[in-house]
Amino acid sequence: MPSDPATTFAIHPLSRTSPSATDPDLRRGSCFNPEARQEHFLLELIGSTLEQSSSPQSQKWIKDAYNELKGSGDAMDGSSVALTHPKDMCLENIYEAAWRTC
Repeated sequence: MPSDPATTFAIHPLSRTSPSATDPDLRRGSCFNPEARQEHFLLELIGSTLEQSSSPQSQKWIKDAYNELKGSGDAMDGSSVALTHPKDMCLENIYEAAWRTC
């Protein structure tokens, strides 16, 4: 991981007891349904930098970390739309079974 303090990551634990899965207005007929949700961690890789000259190192780290995670067999398919690079955007994969009803 580069030493630039703006290059970082965040881990979001998502479970059947997360607020989005327990709020009846949010979960009704959505992917937040606690009976359907597979518990997981969302890992957000943040490739920001304080200096523009550090950007190539940061982007290389992001791509390498992403590829290593995907290649491990432990990463789920799918993504968060807000965190997905447009070239990696496949809405059918992101929304899976819900894609047919979107």
